[in-house]
Amino acid sequence: MEKSNGVNRPLPTVTSTEFIGPDLSISRRNLPHWQLGGSTYFVTFRVKEGIILSPEERAMVLQACLYGNNDTGEGACATNGTKDNETGMGATDRGKTRKDRETGEDITGRGKTGEDITDRGKTGEGACSTRWRLHAAIAMPDHVHLLLTPAEVQSGRWIPLSQIMQGIKGTTSHRINKRRGRAGPLWQDESYDRIIRDEEEFNSKLKYICGNAVKTDLVDDEPSYPFFWCEAAMNRNRV
Repeated sequence: MEKSNGVNRPLPTVTSTEFIGPDLSISRRNLPHWQLGGSTYFVTFRVKEGIILSPEERAMVLQACLYGNNDTGEGACATNGTKDNETGMGATDRGKTRKDRETGEDITGRGKTGEDITDRGKTGEGACSTRWRLHAAIAMPDHVHLLLTPAEVQSGRWIPLSQIMQGIKGTTSHRINKRRGRAGPLWQDESYDRIIRDEEEFNSKLKYICGNAVKTDLVDDEPSYPFFWCEAAMNRNRV
């Protein structure tokens, strides 16, 4: 077991012999990819051109970012700090109907099955995956932003970011394609990733993720967008 914020969490199960160490690793395809053990990353990945994710599909994507491929949501999880534990809605949201401005669909309190998908296991800390620590995530109609830190599985050995992204993209591609009755790639082949250099940059990327749905005019305020999760807001809510 490892401890995070005083809470015991199981060590991740790793089947691959590939790890990232304390030395900088650089690879390049169309984009450069830098990996450094112990680092936090800002990641953006996008759907293929012409695909728009429905509210239900964005909920599936956010679920995968929170829980990995764990469909049950078991583990140490908590709600987004802006939302009510019973309804999954903000205090100012009750009695209101919210429309998704991209699809026109009702997204009031929406998650995978109509509930807020982050409203599982309200007593724990952080997101459920033991393979990474999620700081923030937002699933937009055509792209996803993440702020995360891969887990250290052994002393000086971390899970590669590339392995994490393959898991998230592979899981969501399978589930969404099955839902749509389609085959073929869902996501663009490469993700954009950047190592966070300091606290100032961390806070800047966190602010960008938090405000993304408002900036793109999907909603009027951050709590109104249900496909967003922020560790800092959740922790503030528990104090």
